[in-house]
Amino acid sequence: MAKAAKTQRPDRGAGREALLEAAAREFAENGFRGASVSRIAKRTGVTQPLINHHFGSKEGLWREVLDWTFADMQEAFGDALDPALSTREQLFEIVRQTVYFFARKPELARIVKTETNHPSEAFDHLFGNYLKPMVMMTQGLIKKLKKEGHDPEIDPRLLHFIVVGAAMQPFTEPEIARRAFRMEPFSDKYVEAYADALCEVLERGINPRG
Repeated sequence: MAKAAKTQRPDRGAGREALLEAAAREFAENGFRGASVSRIAKRTGVTQPLINHHFGSKEGLWREVLDWTFADMQEAFGDALDPALSTREQLFEIVRQTVYFFARKPELARIVKTETNHPSEAFDHLFGNYLKPMVMMTQGLIKKLKKEGHDPEIDPRLLHFIVVGAAMQPFTEPEIARRAFRMEPFSDKYVEAYADALCEVLERGINPRG
């Protein structure tokens, strides 16, 4: 008698990661409100009841996706805040890591753009646990730079949107880069050049013209 095929468990190894990747794409394409757990199940070949069993609800899956997605960014930011680096070097490294992160996970950039359009419980979790700490960290570094003698010509609150918005832009509109400029936005060469360019913009923003 043939053995029945085992059902893939979403909470173990590659199966769990595949499910979270599929969920991230679903949330990126449809937003939290429009996302469907049944479509996520179909993407990964598991049953919807199994997803609900392990994550509780769409809200539980949403939180798990954000925790999983932001994990390597938090690690990269921790490295960027190395006390051996100057304040300026820390800030620029954070900008670089933000560009690298959105290049690796463009779905998150689209999630951020979608969910920040309106208040919701889904946004509350995203903002309170991930976006707000990032804002406070970068604004703190800019304030520290000001105390060290750098007088930003641009209001730091506006500088946030200029830098963070720019960090994600080419990875949410990749076809513009390809068709208008004949660039591949996810190539290592492009990502590195873009990070350099964004740091140059930031340099001009935090240093007064002489």
